[in-house]
Amino acid sequence: MATYGPEWFINGDFANWTTDNPDDWILTGESGVDPMVTEPVAGDSCRMFTSGSHIALRQDLLAADFGKPFRVKIDIIKAVAGSLRFRTGSTQIKPVFDSVGNNQVRFFTVDPGSQAMFLERNVSGATNDFTFTNVSCREVIPGVDGMSMALIMRSLASRKK
Repeated sequence: MATYGPEWFINGDFANWTTDNPDDWILTGESGVDPMVTEPVAGDSCRMFTSGSHIALRQDLLAADFGKPFRVKIDIIKAVAGSLRFRTGSTQIKPVFDSVGNNQVRFFTVDPGSQAMFLERNVSGATNDFTFTNVSCREVIPGVDGMSMALIMRSLASRKK
């Protein structure tokens, strides 16, 4: 059975904010109220809204771990429109997130040259409105029998096709 390394994201629970931006996240694309990232409930979650423009949250954290398997997880509290995706460099982690649910998980490997992890709207030009919390990124450490790692690697290979 696989275990997981330490948490890579800082403030993945969105408990800490400075003015209207989550601490430790780099925000790109925000422009007033559209597109925007905001704190809908104090210290509880993050809302990302856009009527079509690009918007993303980013943390730089993966430069030294090329080729290692990772797991990202997110709790989506509210899904009004569109879809969200995680991305490292230009590689999208599939499938996208498009519905409410806790502990939604995706597995991926870090491509060479990728040093940042993005959480962003998925479709350019489309309305996206999501509220989420408990964003997590952890290295997958294979268990003694390696079976979990084999399943994860098979899943990763099928998603790149």
